[in-house]
Parts: sequence; C-alpha cells; structure tokens
Amino acid sequence: MPAEAGMCIIHILGMRSPFVAEGRTNIVLDTDLIEEAQRVTGIQTKREVVDFALRELVRSRRKGKLNILDLAGKVEFEEGYDPKADWDRKL
Repeated sequence: MPAEAGMCIIHILGMRSPFVAEGRTNIVLDTDLIEEAQRVTGIQTKREVVDFALRELVRSRRKGKLNILDLAGKVEFEEGYDPKADWDRKL
C-alpha cells in the first residue's frame, strides 16, 4: 500500500524474545506525529518510538487510573512559593 504525503511506512519485527523474530508488520504512520514523538522522547528510531508507545499504552490501560505514587520524583516544587500571594483579595 503506498503511503500518502506526510505518512511513512514502518516495518516492525514481532519479538517474543530478544533473539527470536516472529514476523513483520507493515503499518502507515503519520510522519509529523512520529517526528514529534521522537523529539519529545529523545528516541532516535521509528521502531523504538512505536515500541515505546505500545508499551506505554498497555501500561496505562493495565493500571487504569493514575497512581499518585507514579509522580514520585517527577514533580518539582519551588521553595518559598506562596499560592495565596497571587490571589486577588477584592471581594
């Protein structure tokens, strides 16, 4: 199947173990989306981006809801920040 403009075709090896390839899958992907995913993740190859995306999808669906503990070490706090300082006190 020919790819449309702005699309790319990627061949993915199905892997059951790191050493045994089971087959190939051809899929058409949005080139802009792949490039953006590579930019935001720092992943270099299209195959790795697709693999990462699928793993993230499965992980998030298995969990269902966001666990607050998943945010441990990922949230930065600004010392001395006063959320009330910006409030408009006019009532």
